[in-house]
Amino acid sequence: MACTARSLSALLSAAALCIGVSVGPAYGDGATSSEPTATTTARPTTAEIQPTETETTTSAPAKTTDPTTGSATTTEPAGTTGPTPAEPSASEPDPRAVDLRLETWFEKDGYFLDEEVIVHARVTNVGTTTANPVWVGSTGESLHHYWTGFGQGAGPVEPGQAVEGKLTSHIIGIVDLLTIEVSTGATDQDDANPADNIATITAPVTVVRGDYSGTFYGDRNVNGVMEPHEALAGLELSISSVERNYRYRTTTDEAGRFAFRDVPRSTYRTFIDLEGWQFRLPDVEVGRGVDPDVLIRGEYLPDRVLTATAAFDRPTYGIGDTAVLSLGLTNGGRGTVPNITAIAVAYGQVPVDLGKFDQYGPGVTLLPGETGRVDVHIPVDDRVADLGTIKVTVTFGSPPFGSGSVQASAIARVPGRRLAVVQGTLGLPWSYTGLGVGVLGPPPYGRVVPDTKVYLRDQATGAVSFRDTTDRFGKFEFFDVQVGLYTVGVVGPWRIVGSTDFSVPSNSYWYPYSVLVVPGPVQPDPDDQPQTTTPQGGVPPATARTTPPTSNDPEQELAATGVGATWLALGGLLTLVTGAGFVTGARRRRT
Repeated sequence: MACTARSLSALLSAAALCIGVSVGPAYGDGATSSEPTATTTARPTTAEIQPTETETTTSAPAKTTDPTTGSATTTEPAGTTGPTPAEPSASEPDPRAVDLRLETWFEKDGYFLDEEVIVHARVTNVGTTTANPVWVGSTGESLHHYWTGFGQGAGPVEPGQAVEGKLTSHIIGIVDLLTIEVSTGATDQDDANPADNIATITAPVTVVRGDYSGTFYGDRNVNGVMEPHEALAGLELSISSVERNYRYRTTTDEAGRFAFRDVPRSTYRTFIDLEGWQFRLPDVEVGRGVDPDVLIRGEYLPDRVLTATAAFDRPTYGIGDTAVLSLGLTNGGRGTVPNITAIAVAYGQVPVDLGKFDQYGPGVTLLPGETGRVDVHIPVDDRVADLGTIKVTVTFGSPPFGSGSVQASAIARVPGRRLAVVQGTLGLPWSYTGLGVGVLGPPPYGRVVPDTKVYLRDQATGAVSFRDTTDRFGKFEFFDVQVGLYTVGVVGPWRIVGSTDFSVPSNSYWYPYSVLVVPGPVQPDPDDQPQTTTPQGGVPPATARTTPPTSNDPEQELAATGVGATWLALGGLLTLVTGAGFVTGARRRRT
């Protein structure tokens, strides 16, 4: 019996050990991994005490000049006393509070609408406590409210001390009576008697008015003289004051006339936007003497109404052929465009005869909707064959030529001649003025750009014809190149400096080439090949790294400790089985 008790005791001890080692570490880990939660206590803030807005009495004298009579007068500004606040009481001031008294007045009794306005303010500390700092503010019909002497606060202002400042401004809008409310106070300090911290003052305003009129016409024959058929009727225009916020609109009548009546004295600017026309619009003075009456001439803007086209009759030519360039110009405007001339710029300075559009001739006049055409003949000789490309850009304009122009361009190929190799260097500019001027030089400036793809795109066909990757010296080479005009491009984070035209004539004096680049937006590969190299001096892209997530969640930490607890549980189970075996063996020996 005793043996049986001992065996049962051993079995129970083994079971307890199994449960303890399995569960204990899990709860222990969870408890030790808890972090205390930080507690943030909000810092109390001090509310800014604003002065109580009440009406007050204005008693400062003002000596001014009447703008109508010019006589000097001395006036005592009249004011009204408003209600006093309940707390603190004027009869029982708080001994800890400051007591400021405001006096304010205009420098003159009256003003013209466009005249500069000056307002004075005096603040006296009549209390027993120092005020620091003292501010003054105002509202009313003025352009701004910045007070000199009180801009950043005046102070400290000792008991019995007075400080002064002034406001210099202009009147906004059109008013007959100028009203400004001025207030004062001490920042973060109560005032014992806030009733005398606010004052409202007024001054009469005189408005001087005048007229602005004129005529608009379109000089269709470009002779500088207005003729009856050139009046621009129904034209919408506006004027705006240069000094003030005055704006007015009107429309011209059948004779091209307009008029703005009784507008306030000011300098006015005229605005108009009419398709196809350019105007030299004057600034006029209104209300300062004789009312202006102006004649405003309109000139055609060709770039608004003209459309130009250019095309060769064939895409390719051979030596001995004659290339025919057809030029067209259409007037899409409502009026006649006279004296249109043109200039031509040809690749390789090939001569181009523009015929009736020649810049030294009388030009061409186009009626509304009319199209003018001219065919330009270019002989394809040995010189043109050396260039490999015929490209002409024509610019059309109407006098004055600088008032606007339109362009058209055409290109054709002259295949046949080729170069065995074209070499060049890709690098950073040693100096760059912003005009595409630069040369290669020694490091650190002018260093070469290796391992970068360079390609040539045929300007006539638009196809990428040649490509290469620069070596460690920044060199690139294209083999068996047909002479002609190309566009050079690079792949990667670079921007080509200056023109991208890449001329490959048969003349050898063009070589070797220097292609200058500066860091810029990433340029794609026209062949859709991935670009994995890093430019010299550049920074390779950062490699993304994955970091295991961390957490302060006790449940996740408990789950993490469960892996170790599992092995402890297995050990406890093994101990339990072993104990059961001992009990069974003991019973067999007893029997």
